[in-house]
Amino acid sequence: MNKKLANRLIVGLLLLALLLAFCYRAGFVLMPVYTAYGSGWNMYRQEPENSLDVLFFGSSLCYCDVVPAAIWEESGLSSFVMAGPEQTPSMSYYYIREALKTQSPKAICLELTGFCFKRYTNYTKVNVGYMPWSAERLGATFFAAEPEEREGLLFPLYNYHERWEGFSALLQPRADEKRDPLAGYTLMADTTSQTERKEREYTLSEETFEDNLRWLARIRDDCARRGVRLILFQVPSCAWVPEEKLRRIEETAGSSVELWDFNAEFDALGLDLETDFFDFLHTNVYGAVKFSACLARRLAESGVTADAHDEALWQWRADTLHQRIDELSGGK
Repeated sequence: MNKKLANRLIVGLLLLALLLAFCYRAGFVLMPVYTAYGSGWNMYRQEPENSLDVLFFGSSLCYCDVVPAAIWEESGLSSFVMAGPEQTPSMSYYYIREALKTQSPKAICLELTGFCFKRYTNYTKVNVGYMPWSAERLGATFFAAEPEEREGLLFPLYNYHERWEGFSALLQPRADEKRDPLAGYTLMADTTSQTERKEREYTLSEETFEDNLRWLARIRDDCARRGVRLILFQVPSCAWVPEEKLRRIEETAGSSVELWDFNAEFDALGLDLETDFFDFLHTNVYGAVKFSACLARRLAESGVTADAHDEALWQWRADTLHQRIDELSGGK
């Protein structure tokens, strides 16, 4: 190869690299800013490394019901909710692996309702699309996402190219590239009175449920290899996982994994069906704070200890939570 041809090849490769970099940045910038309802990877990555005692994963039942600021106030434990909307077990597997790249928690708490979800749910674009570019994102793309979603997940500009007005921010930091004052919690303000509590009905096939249990086994084994304590839990709800499925989840998890079913001790949590629920599945902020205080005590009683952390950061988060609650209640 002569020198002139080599130079042209180098220039061509550089231009291709610049084009790919521009397309990646453009696709990233054009994605809608995402600061609530799970999948908060941009904000999670702002947390100081190895500064979290507990990480929470799961579906909306996790990010609507678990309040890290309330947990910190009750126990001194620092935590973050890295759940996602309708997060399936396969998604949880890759989320956990990705999250552990920057944190070394004492415990991982996985809300178990997702083990009764179908293989694909309605939020793959969100659950995978906001993950950092990594082997785990690629794994989620090829093994947890629908095949028809892969093109847009591999090339975000394909999904968001019509949001052309966002190009003005191409060189600016995203609004969700900042510390999350609620550490992954999404505050649900409204109240809906509930009249009954019962088992939830699911339509997934036996084959899908078995596949979900295989993902549980992978999560269990991966946590064991890393020396991270895994806790499965079910949030208090007015519609819960059927007993037969709960039993099989517990059997798959094995004796090394704890399972905390807060529905079994609903009365002791002090939740009020008239005032503490957003809908029949999720607590509102008042119920979530009550539950999170109980969850914090359970974590502490089970031996999860708090390390020294940025007190100012967590006090800011607690103050922010109380300020928002005060605003909802009219300052009362």
